[in-house]
Amino acid sequence: MKHAILLTVAAALLAAGCGSAAAGGGPRNDPAPLPAALARCPSGAPLAVNRGISTTPFVHPGAKLLRLCHYAGPLTERRPRLVRARLVRNGATIAALIRRLDSLRRVTGGPYPCPTDDGNEILLVFGYSGRQPQRVIVELSGCRFAPNGRDSRWTTASFRSKLLALVSHG
Repeated sequence: MKHAILLTVAAALLAAGCGSAAAGGGPRNDPAPLPAALARCPSGAPLAVNRGISTTPFVHPGAKLLRLCHYAGPLTERRPRLVRARLVRNGATIAALIRRLDSLRRVTGGPYPCPTDDGNEILLVFGYSGRQPQRVIVELSGCRFAPNGRDSRWTTASFRSKLLALVSHG
């Protein structure tokens, strides 16, 4: 009898969407609690990424989790709003993304005017065992930089397309 009740409750929870990802958070059936930086995306786009100390590599290898937060909206008085979020747990996908970010050309010189920046961007939060999360913002409009708080890289159209596909569809 208890088993039948538990199955009924589990089916009702799944039907209600408790196992699906919401825009601001990850799946509710995560096997372990997530660190605060990876648990959910900020509701508004970050103004900047925190400055780090080390300079290389651009993104440290060995991340176990990746939170993707896609923001869109006009750059007016308010920050762009969160439109989509995803938590990636696939190690091969995360490692490939880190290698791709590390291979992008470094931004030198400047300052650069970016008049077509509309606030469309993706925040990447890499989660590690035994170290602080690392953040990168990938700008999807304007100059299309990818700053990590201590360095910036030029992104490519193919990189931005793959990142949008990852956050949108997995």
